[in-house]
Amino acid sequence: LQLNEELMRANVPAARQEAARKQMLEALIDRQLLESEATKEKMDRDPKVMQAIERAKSTIVAQAYLQKRVGTIARPTATEVEEYFNKNPQLFANRKVFDMRQLVLASSDVTDNVKAAIDASKSLDEVATWLDEHKVKYGRGQLARSTQELPPELSGKLLAMSKGQLFIIREGDRSMLLSINDVKDAPVTLAQATPQIEQF
Repeated sequence: LQLNEELMRANVPAARQEAARKQMLEALIDRQLLESEATKEKMDRDPKVMQAIERAKSTIVAQAYLQKRVGTIARPTATEVEEYFNKNPQLFANRKVFDMRQLVLASSDVTDNVKAAIDASKSLDEVATWLDEHKVKYGRGQLARSTQELPPELSGKLLAMSKGQLFIIREGDRSMLLSINDVKDAPVTLAQATPQIEQF
């Protein structure tokens, strides 16, 4: 049942189903083994994981409701898919990936003194040194986000920034101080983008 569901979701043509079945079966087994190991280590009880599961569950239930209310939406034609692809080069043909470094700290710790230190610093490391000296707790991290994942306005702002420039994003009780380490070209072909465009 799981395998048939995966094949249906991937919309694999009949001619390729036999080869796809083998690949998807191996992927399902790998996923099951990984899930089993994660459960042994009680990772399914990690607050962040539990939150992600609840979010996914909420999304699935909401989509099921929409499907029931709206009915089956006609599949887009190849021409419509190609038109969407060509109208959104920043998401596909001209897609960029931002490699960013970050310091994560509690929003309550972003005081006027911390803001002044950030403004006076030329790099993330300088800010980290200042935070260490003033015993302000923070975590380090690295992340990559593409223009496909980010809102267009934010992507535009990031592309206009120079490497190493510091900026801060507040997300409720935590704030992230980020700097762009690198911007790489990561184009996506029409064939690669088609399933995502169809779903959208």
